[in-house]
Amino acid sequence: EIGFADHAPAKKGFDPEHRMTLDQFSEYVREIQKLRTQFPSIIIRLGIEVDLHPDFEDVLNRLRQNYPIEYVIGSVHFVEDFFVFSTEETHRSNRPEETLVHQYFQLIDQGIESGLVDVIGHIDVIKWALPHAKMKIFSEGQRILEHIAERGLIIELNTSGLRKHPGEMYPAEDFLRLAHTWGIPICLGSDAHRPQEIGADFDKAYDLLKRIGYCREAILKNGLRGFVPVEKNNQ
Repeated sequence: EIGFADHAPAKKGFDPEHRMTLDQFSEYVREIQKLRTQFPSIIIRLGIEVDLHPDFEDVLNRLRQNYPIEYVIGSVHFVEDFFVFSTEETHRSNRPEETLVHQYFQLIDQGIESGLVDVIGHIDVIKWALPHAKMKIFSEGQRILEHIAERGLIIELNTSGLRKHPGEMYPAEDFLRLAHTWGIPICLGSDAHRPQEIGADFDKAYDLLKRIGYCREAILKNGLRGFVPVEKNNQ
């Protein structure tokens, strides 16, 4: 089983460099439908990754109404002019780190409240640009995790941080332990931008989750609210 979740179209003018246009999105959907016919033995899921930014809901609403989207990953890449994959030396903002972190999690909150998002993606990725703000990130993240639990959403364990920066998954282990305490389910994502990255480091992710105490995984079945038990010999 494999899920595709490319960067979805957004309102005009928002970060066009990193996402599909509406015309390209139609082709994306057709391509996935064609692959399902071509490879009937593989379950192929149609998903999207949506940037959580002011007024993102209108375009996402239209996409969900007009296309057979099975799941939506909501994630934050920009806090106004601040790009979360910038380095401390190059990011374009004069705002204090605490302000940036607070605004970042406010955008995630907006995604949770929208009711349009199934999964919160790479929830603490802002640590990429602000490595010295980890305490503040965790403090703000605790409130968000409680909100995620209340709304019954899922968080992604994104393994791409192991092959990029900062050398750990998103989220960090302390987030995952708190998520486990709240009963928040996890789904795995490799954030693959190349074929060889698909499923990268999932073995390490499973080891980490089992060490924390997770013994069930979220799967896409009638929406992402279904569960399957992990085999006993893997616990």
